[in-house]
Amino acid sequence: MQDVYEQHKELILLGERVVLATLAFDLNVNHPYKPLVEAIKKFKVAHSALAQVAWNFVNDGIKSGGNNLTLKG
Repeated sequence: MQDVYEQHKELILLGERVVLATLAFDLNVNHPYKPLVEAIKKFKVAHSALAQVAWNFVNDGIKSGGNNLTLKG
């Protein structure tokens, strides 16, 4: 039983190291929703097709690993 525990523990630690390396040890992940909502409010397009397309674009980018989506103002 102890061997199984040690194997699982090592696999978990390995997985954690892979995640940290993938994130380049940067745990400050910025999600684009807050600036998107601010832009939607600023341009007064809350109930428009543009707002929905922008929201879908951000969702698709996040799902595909697009953590490089940024809004520059």
